[in-house]
Amino acid sequence: MSEIHFGRATTAFGKSGMKVSDKGLVPTSLLCFFFGFLGLHRFYVGKHLTGALMLVTLGGLGIWQIVDFVRISLGTFKDKDDLSLKQNPPSAIEVSEKSITPAILLCFFLGFLGFHRFYVGKTLTGILMLVTLGGLGIWQLIDLITIILGAFKDKEGLPLKRQ
Repeated sequence: MSEIHFGRATTAFGKSGMKVSDKGLVPTSLLCFFFGFLGLHRFYVGKHLTGALMLVTLGGLGIWQIVDFVRISLGTFKDKDDLSLKQNPPSAIEVSEKSITPAILLCFFLGFLGFHRFYVGKTLTGILMLVTLGGLGIWQLIDLITIILGAFKDKEGLPLKRQ
């Protein structure tokens, strides 16, 4: 990713040469997951009006928060200038054939049953999650954060592919 400096502002360009926001995908995801009902992720990306509306409505009683989390996970959530959120630069490391988006969605909605672990081929730990209901939610939460941060690996030890 290259950067162009204009005074104090920095504009980043992605692989395709398109402008990319200076706001990161990972902080936005974490803010939405933990504090989305307060609209903090929207304040972070500069959408102050809709952030205030989320704050007043408690994230549309959680529905708006879920919709935003899914949009962030799919990469369709934009900042106030309609720019895509900045992702970690691609590495030269070999990556899994399994994609990160289904893993995030499976972990978020069915993680307490270990579906995301079955998806990446980790059958034994998937069964353990199923039996313990995701460690009563704690294991599910840890896995979700690990997947969002890009540190979750498949059965071969390879990081999941980002679209």
